[in-house]
Amino acid sequence: MDVPGTLTLQGGSHRFEGGTFGGTGSLNFSGTTTITSTTGFVPAFDTINLPNSATISGGPNTAMTLPAATTFIAANTNIINGFTGITNNGTLEFIQTVGGTYNHTIESDITNNGTLNWSGGNMLSASGKTIFNYGTFNISAFNFSFGLNVVNKNGGTVNRTGVNNNNQTIPTVFTNEAGGMLNVLPGATLPSPMHCTTAVR
Repeated sequence: MDVPGTLTLQGGSHRFEGGTFGGTGSLNFSGTTTITSTTGFVPAFDTINLPNSATISGGPNTAMTLPAATTFIAANTNIINGFTGITNNGTLEFIQTVGGTYNHTIESDITNNGTLNWSGGNMLSASGKTIFNYGTFNISAFNFSFGLNVVNKNGGTVNRTGVNNNNQTIPTVFTNEAGGMLNVLPGATLPSPMHCTTAVR
């Protein structure tokens, strides 16, 4: 299925099995949408938008993979759950575009091989899911809540960007494995508990 324009899934349940699903356009979600694909859900769009108040859930035995050329944007309050795992080979962004309190609720583990950007909105996980970072994880968020564990793997880089002394607390377990790099700003407070087997700079 080749989509050159915009495709919007307005809630409901959808099954994708094999073949190509994507195009040069965008995929938008609204409402509560359940995706089932025993072969793996691989939405190969230029842009995927998960807007405020939207939920995307994985059906039984469904994993989601974001291709290298795809940018997935989760804005303000939304929920991602039910997937056996999420693999990001492109760009995955968690943002907040308006004032107030907004929550990104993530109940699936994320393996990041590309770029993961967190600039705003609380990142929560009641089940304690984990980000496994093999790529680049950029944190420019300031004074938000964070509820996922982080494992920075060999070859992975975590960058704390933004303004010096504007701390972002990561109260969960942060593991920096051998070969992983953690770059922090002046005035930063390192996560606790933190398990570190390589240099922090």
